[in-house]
Parts: sequence; C-alpha cells; structure tokens
Amino acid sequence: MKEELISKELSLKYLPGSLNPIDINEHYLQQVGIIDETNPLNRGMLRIGSLGTNIIFSNKTKDEIRVQPTQLRVESKSEERLVFIINKLKESFGTVSIKGGEYSFDIHLIDDNYPQEIFERYTSTEGLTLDVIQFGYDNANIGMYSCGSKKIHIRAVIQNTLGKTLSDFNLEEDLQIEHLNDIYSKFKTQDLKL
Repeated sequence: MKEELISKELSLKYLPGSLNPIDINEHYLQQVGIIDETNPLNRGMLRIGSLGTNIIFSNKTKDEIRVQPTQLRVESKSEERLVFIINKLKESFGTVSIKGGEYSFDIHLIDDNYPQEIFERYTSTEGLTLDVIQFGYDNANIGMYSCGSKKIHIRAVIQNTLGKTLSDFNLEEDLQIEHLNDIYSKFKTQDLKL
C-alpha cells in the first residue's frame, strides 16, 4: 500500500467586508515574500477581483490562495508553507475577526486491491457497491471514497468556532491539527488495519 499526500487546506470564515479580496494581490504577495523565485505565480490562473481572488502558484508545494468576501482558503502540500502564508497574512490583516475555521488534508491510499478490500469491511449488502463512507468524531470527520481503480481518497477534517482576530489565531491550538492527525493515525491502524 502506498500513501500519497494530495494537499492540506486551511479555511477561515469572517464577516462580509472584513477582508477585501482585492487586497490579496500579486504586489502585496511579493512585498511580504509569499511570492519569490522558488514560489512563482501561475499567471494563467491568476484572478483578482472584489468578489474573489484566486492565486495559484507554480511551485513544488502547489500552493493556492482563494479569498472571497466571507472566507479565506489556503492550500498547500506543505504544512510549513501553509503556516508561512497564514503568518504573513496575520501580520497585515490581523484585525480581521475570524468566526470559524477548518483544517483538512486529503490523501490517496493506493493498492492493487483497493477500493474493494477496504469497502467490503463496511457493507454486507449484495448487489450494491459502497462508494462513500464518512465517520464523525466530535468536531472532526474522516471520509473515504473510491477515487478510481486501485485508489481510495481520504479526507480528514476538523473545524471549530473561533471568535478571535486573525492576529490571535494559532493553527495548532485553535484547530487541533495534532488531534486530527491522531484520529487519522488510529483510524488507519485500528479500523483500516494498515
């Protein structure tokens, strides 16, 4: 079995008008060092406007920043890069009041016997094939679905109501990333028996 990280994502929600999507632009990202020679933009995918900004990078970690009138999403293959981007945004937009947050990661499990080998453990119905499973645990959940031949897509999510400014936001403490990693690890070893 092979495990392949697809991405990690942080989503923060705030009141309309708290953060203008136009403010997160190429010039700003260059000024604060989010864009540099090893982290260039994919200019063909750059979209900046008052209703939303989408910035996709052409780098190894496949970063993406999406800013909407009520939500900020930062996605990366690297947790360090995700934290770096959020910390830079905190410096400039620290007064934004964050209502809630969500952290997730997506993984592919790849094996010649997947998805049936795993999904057969959760169903005894004849004639039907199980496609999607979701398990909940407090403020976290783990979902699985068939992602093509020999693949299972796993998405682990944890969310929390925050009620604090962006400058006071702490990714690890506020969204309990280590707790989510523990839930996933136990799920993988105890439930999936991998």
